[in-house]
Amino acid sequence: MPETARTSGPSPSSGSTTVSGDGLQRLLDGATWNADDVRDDLQTYVAGKLGEADGVLILDDTGFVKKGTTSAGVQRQYSGTAGRTENCQIGVFAAYATTRGRALVDRELYLPKSWTDDRERCRAAKIPDERTFATKPELARAMVLRALASPLPIAWVTADAAYGQEWRFRRTLEETAVERRDLPLVHPGRAIARTPRRGSHPSRPSPPRRLSPADLACGGLSQFGIHLLGALPRTPPPLTAAAGTSAVNRQ
Repeated sequence: MPETARTSGPSPSSGSTTVSGDGLQRLLDGATWNADDVRDDLQTYVAGKLGEADGVLILDDTGFVKKGTTSAGVQRQYSGTAGRTENCQIGVFAAYATTRGRALVDRELYLPKSWTDDRERCRAAKIPDERTFATKPELARAMVLRALASPLPIAWVTADAAYGQEWRFRRTLEETAVERRDLPLVHPGRAIARTPRRGSHPSRPSPPRRLSPADLACGGLSQFGIHLLGALPRTPPPLTAAAGTSAVNRQ
């Protein structure tokens, strides 16, 4: 039985409606294909279907709880998915969002030093010898550079403070920000809005709600029934660790 069939995660075929479970397992475990080439094809496809000039690249990590010790990168570490320290793998992901839709476009597996310092363990998990330790912001930085080199039209890059506080990651964004662009909505992370309670009188709205960059990137404000309070500066301020958001432009 393939290793993927014995893991504690969901079946790889659980979301498939056109390919049998056995066929998908053979593709993942036995077929010869290059995951990075597939990623490049995916980015080209997403650019054609969803691409817009003001596209947003959204970066975040997530955890996959595991029971064993042989899955690549697994160890006891904090998982935002579980909300606590668990035996898990951590992946850093990049999503692309416009008003036309959103899709995952890149990924990197985080390998703790307990793995990268043990080459035999890495070889047993089929991790290439050239793979060395990299922090999550360093993995995110590599994905940003790949995305900027892809056909994806990207005007904004956004991530939470765990990435925004890392100066090398910020410097990468600043170096690619040839010019600052105005957001047609509001500056992510600084928008204060109110959502009226159902059936409430317009003069007594609910307390203000702070929007996240993902709220603004994934469909705008209308889907939340949100009304902006007052005016914000048309030109957003430079990237800060708290905001974790930067405009980018490619010449």
